[in-house]
Amino acid sequence: MVTIDEYYEDFINKIMLGADTNLTFTQSQFFDTCINFLVEDGIIGDEYIYTEYISADKMQRVDGYYFEENRNILNLIVVDFENTRTIESINKSDMASSFKKAERFFKKSLKKDFYPSLEETNEGYGLAKFIYSNLSEISEVNIILLTNKILKTTIKKLETNEIDGIGITYDIWDIERFFKAELSRGETEAIEIDFLNEFNVSIPALKANFSDSVYSSYLCVVSGDILAKLYEKYGARLLEANIRSFLQFKSGINKGIRKTIKESPDMFFAYNNGITATADGIEIGDRGEIVKLKNLQIVNGGQTTASLYTSKKNDKSDLSKIFVQMKLSVIPEEQIHEVVPNISKYANSQNKVSDSDLFANHPFHRRMEEKSRRILTPRKQGELKQTKWYYERARGQYLEEQSKLTEAKKREFKELYPKSQLIAKTDLAKVLVLFEHHPYKAVQGAQIVFKFFAESIVKEWENNESEFSDIFYQFAIAKMIIFKTVQQIVASKKDEIRGQDRAIIVAYTISSIFYLLDRRKQSVDFEQIWKTQSLDEVFLQQIYKVIYYVNEYMLNQTSKNGMTVLSYSKTIRCWNDLQAILVGANNLLSESFIDTLLDKSEVQTQIKDSKKEQALELEIKMQKKLFGISKQKYEEMKKFGLDNEIISQNDASFIDVMIKSLSGRGAPSEKQIPHIAKIVIKLIDEGFEL
Repeated sequence: MVTIDEYYEDFINKIMLGADTNLTFTQSQFFDTCINFLVEDGIIGDEYIYTEYISADKMQRVDGYYFEENRNILNLIVVDFENTRTIESINKSDMASSFKKAERFFKKSLKKDFYPSLEETNEGYGLAKFIYSNLSEISEVNIILLTNKILKTTIKKLETNEIDGIGITYDIWDIERFFKAELSRGETEAIEIDFLNEFNVSIPALKANFSDSVYSSYLCVVSGDILAKLYEKYGARLLEANIRSFLQFKSGINKGIRKTIKESPDMFFAYNNGITATADGIEIGDRGEIVKLKNLQIVNGGQTTASLYTSKKNDKSDLSKIFVQMKLSVIPEEQIHEVVPNISKYANSQNKVSDSDLFANHPFHRRMEEKSRRILTPRKQGELKQTKWYYERARGQYLEEQSKLTEAKKREFKELYPKSQLIAKTDLAKVLVLFEHHPYKAVQGAQIVFKFFAESIVKEWENNESEFSDIFYQFAIAKMIIFKTVQQIVASKKDEIRGQDRAIIVAYTISSIFYLLDRRKQSVDFEQIWKTQSLDEVFLQQIYKVIYYVNEYMLNQTSKNGMTVLSYSKTIRCWNDLQAILVGANNLLSESFIDTLLDKSEVQTQIKDSKKEQALELEIKMQKKLFGISKQKYEEMKKFGLDNEIISQNDASFIDVMIKSLSGRGAPSEKQIPHIAKIVIKLIDEGFEL
């Protein structure tokens, strides 16, 4: 088992490595690492703003903020970070001091003369103006302290406060809390609800599964008031992790739900579809009612839940007559990753939740993970051992896998999967987006670029999943090598490129090079980069040349339009303006670099050959699965499909092909296999239990 000291060593190394690769300060990298953690856990949304405001007298500080519109909560984030190799402690007084700095800033921002007193380029100006301009919308301020220290004081509950009638609450994420959350296999911090002690109620429930089922199902009735209180307390953390970012309810309360609450509360149960939820632990009372739930997650019905809360808060609605039906599935912990995404997908099938919103559990990630565990890198010159890149499909996976190993095995693991070859799924998304010429998206933050990436990959996967072959993976690694190399070069030029702008220069440099190559219908030799795991000297010199070009462009353009480099780089205008200039930059690509390029047709031939191999591999897997189903099951499947009018007689004849094959009479053809597979999947989707 990994100790907290081992975790901290890994954590601080990750911060240092991240600061180097992302070309930023360690404190900024700490904020970014922690904030992505909170976004994944649903503590805040992905539209947070990084401010890094510290007053001249150091009595005020806010490192970032996020306004949760639906609950009218302003989250102020403050950092207490020390770059130390051992864990330092933070006491109650230190914690209170950090909270006080954010509190002072908020209090000053309530005065009309504060934000005008700041320079518009000051990091605190935008937040102070936002607070003053939106005072009527802010009902609560939640101050979140992020620290790499450990809170030694035992605090059962943080006190609350009030400023000018606005409630102030506090939250702290110290290194121990991050450690516990990370070791829970990348899951969100578990929500444990004691209905009797917290709300003085229990939940009426009817068990709805067979005794030999691997999971438990319940049909429940929950009062609207309880749902509103749950949402008030836990917010988006109640929503199944992979759709919570979609369900931010920016449009506010649903009009239909609002009308029912106000005009016909007694008919709410009849009119509303209810909610679908999961949990991984349950406690049942003497009368069969639910008294406790562990890790309750609403996978469908988030809009209903949030609308009840909003109606109670904004309209002062009485929810005592409102009851909501809830379908609850209690899933064993070992099956959560497999079952919950499917419940989420099918429960949301009639709502406007696209596959890209469920992308975190998409098969694409499992495909990349499988390839990263199987494919060895070519042996580098002069080295005896081969290594692998490690694709981290779930948060904390790299660390969690090591926690099961002995010290000797852990060393072997790190030699096989060096830390420098660890790829988080959000990192891969960012890199691939850059190579598709979207640098303005790549610089907007990990969660935003991840969503953007999902939209294209989901469509590509549906059109042709054999596209994601071994060569796709190898080319992706080659692109990662290019990205990391550009980062290192830009970092080495820190005296010539301002620190806050360096990550932007990396993004725009890569997109610029490959935009120019696409215009020429040419490509670098990704296969050769994969084989050598490095870039040749000619490519390196080309990168240097474009880095200086992009840096000069950024400085010139931002001085013209008065925007900061950071703000300007996030706009499509920035990229469009640069593209227009690149078209006329005839000498930007050197002749020696052009001589090393391949025609796109040559690259397509490489990809085509690999796709054939991938398609064959998929067909073999498909055949194994189809022949793993018994003859009796196929007969039951056929009857189920015909009786329920799900399949046609023609479809049934394809099932007959499998029945005959399993009886030793012939075999399905190459063309019949995928059609049979589609019929089987369709019947399973319609309720046939295999």
